[in-house]
Amino acid sequence: MGRAETLPLLFFILNLGFGIFREASSFLTAIRDGGVVGRVLIRKIEKTEADLKDSASLNALVILKYLSMGREALQMAIECLVKNVKTESDIGYGSGKAYLQICGIVLSAWQMARAVLAAERLHDDDNYFYETKIITASFFMANILPRVQALLTSLTEGIGISDISDHQ
Repeated sequence: MGRAETLPLLFFILNLGFGIFREASSFLTAIRDGGVVGRVLIRKIEKTEADLKDSASLNALVILKYLSMGREALQMAIECLVKNVKTESDIGYGSGKAYLQICGIVLSAWQMARAVLAAERLHDDDNYFYETKIITASFFMANILPRVQALLTSLTEGIGISDISDHQ
């Protein structure tokens, strides 16, 4: 893929990232609302999973496998925060950062899964464009989304551990 073809993809990913950041703007939301907003997002992701399953295409089923793993990680991250963090000072910088990264990656995967469903419906209109959407989403699911497992470990093991500077 040449530079000219990659620029639209880069802009798409950047715009997607900024939109998703608004959804997961702060781990404090999960603390303050007891995980309500996070659970609403989880239900929306589950709806997309059902749509992927109904699609029954090979691409959709592969995306479904990865998206389900990501949703489960996000769900565990939300529950971990709700259970263990009562105030802002209960969470160290590293754990907050891990939570935001989990949100960003999983919500990006969710939007890409929705794009795959749309691409499968509209595939005949512009084969190259929609095929590229599917390839990009497949790459993201297989190469970026699995990182949430390591981030989840960082989050769950880091809860209650403050920054080193707090102990000096």
